[in-house]
Amino acid sequence: MNLIYHSLRLREGIQTKFDPHTRLATLSAVERSNLSLVNLIEPIGLEHTNEEIADAYEIILNSKTNVSGAMARIPVIGTPLGDHPQVSDKRLAHIIAFTRLASAGIVEDICIHPVSDLAISFGANVSVIESGAIPRDNKYSQNNWKGLTYKDLSKMFKDKGYDTYAKKI
Repeated sequence: MNLIYHSLRLREGIQTKFDPHTRLATLSAVERSNLSLVNLIEPIGLEHTNEEIADAYEIILNSKTNVSGAMARIPVIGTPLGDHPQVSDKRLAHIIAFTRLASAGIVEDICIHPVSDLAISFGANVSVIESGAIPRDNKYSQNNWKGLTYKDLSKMFKDKGYDTYAKKI
């Protein structure tokens, strides 16, 4: 499967300088391609309402998404929202439960980022371990990002009854 990650971010054009119409045009281009779309509700912060999250998920479901789910905004010191606390694991797990129920028969795989036991219990069956040149991969975010390895992540899913495998994308 050839995956591409793209999303219309929450409050795009309000909390970012990007034009939401450009993001939507890119999503439309992905739909016309032979790529499989990974499209999460993100970056979820404390300020985002249930209505905003539901509206974002409606766009996701209408974008021929193959893998969906939710991603928390990880506070990175020095960025405009870096002093805002991270959304709780409980709130993120509730959003995962919503995405699992709302996508029944439409999207099979529900991703949680960063991973938590609670989100897996509430319906997430995918997570991502990423590293490299990303702002949250620094000394300020090590505790928030949890520093998990593939073995750690695999154990979390196995403990919840999932069969696991690694897929490098």
